[in-house]
Amino acid sequence: MCEQDILEAVLAGCQSSEPLKGVGARGSKNGCFRTGGRAVRLDRYSKILAVHEGAVTAQAGVTVCELNAVLRRHGLALSTHGEWAGASLAGSAATGTHGGSLSHGIFSTSLLSVRIIPADGHAREFRRGSPGFEHAAVSLGALGIISTLTLECEVAFSLEMEMGVHPFERYLAEQDDLIKQNEFFSAVWCPPSHRVLTFQANRVPIQPKVGRRRERFCLRHCVHHRLSRLGTFEAFPARWSGLTSVDTCHDILSPISASGARARLLRFLGNFVRAVEFAVPLRRASESLVALQQLLRLHPEVLVHPVGLRATGRDGFSLSPAFGRDSFWIDLFLFPDRRFESALSETFEGLEARCHWGKHLALSRNHLRHQYPHWEAFWTMRDQMDPERVFENDFTRSLTS
Repeated sequence: MCEQDILEAVLAGCQSSEPLKGVGARGSKNGCFRTGGRAVRLDRYSKILAVHEGAVTAQAGVTVCELNAVLRRHGLALSTHGEWAGASLAGSAATGTHGGSLSHGIFSTSLLSVRIIPADGHAREFRRGSPGFEHAAVSLGALGIISTLTLECEVAFSLEMEMGVHPFERYLAEQDDLIKQNEFFSAVWCPPSHRVLTFQANRVPIQPKVGRRRERFCLRHCVHHRLSRLGTFEAFPARWSGLTSVDTCHDILSPISASGARARLLRFLGNFVRAVEFAVPLRRASESLVALQQLLRLHPEVLVHPVGLRATGRDGFSLSPAFGRDSFWIDLFLFPDRRFESALSETFEGLEARCHWGKHLALSRNHLRHQYPHWEAFWTMRDQMDPERVFENDFTRSLTS
């Protein structure tokens, strides 16, 4: 598959009455790629085109895992990326996917340029610092089909990751220091047992692999969460404290190796679960956790897994959840419950929350519109690049209608 195939698909879409959408690894949990219309499958559009002068240019369908394999051979790495190695580069950029580092922003902060094919079929390249780049870096697929991305790299590095267990109240007291004193930091909070399991990683001289990085949402953690909710087991026992792993940044930062097919199967089996992720201002992190704790005490049955916690630095992308502010991310897996979701939305809208675009949008369109200062400017650019709404689908329509 080549870019010409995408150009032809876009022109054909313009001539038909069906909307058009780019589809990558299909890992988004809000089903945006399952909306109606003709799909342009990008999973076979997955070549690394160039590695040069500290940058890599890749086709849209390349996965994080595939990119890391090539960068590893060149002694290079991205500064940060999401935990799922099976995510496509285009999907990671378009949905504002993030890692867990206040020192680094979301995945799109590594972008040097992104090439998009809009409705007229003429590819447009947006370079860092050029007009329109701030809209193209996190585009939701609304501006056109992403063709290629050029990403800034750095010399590959090793990370030492330490795990620890903290009582919830102690974690709240130390959270700010933990986030700011570690280059990479994430956590999972088990509300039934009032414990937080932390993952803090910092650079060390390159050395042999030591141990294997444990995933935040691995089976063990989820089983412990379930047993603690039943009152039969204390989640995250103290003996887990002090576990350490040392590995390349590629494997430490993206430990979830599930293939796209496996991720889709798990999502199908878990269709009854809502994945919601809020981004609140970092200054309101502790306030947000206390508010969530109060809600979960009233609705203890809704939480499926432990709660994921991370932070990222601010950026200047129009639809980035971290636009203009350091952000704290709260990742929830919930059984659908209308009363709880209504209370959750009301609470987090009061906390200035934004949301991860690749997950269930638990915030109202009116609230979201007021959370993004350049919201109208983005959709104005969409009107210019897609005047006939060729790329509009149920997901993007829900944000504008």
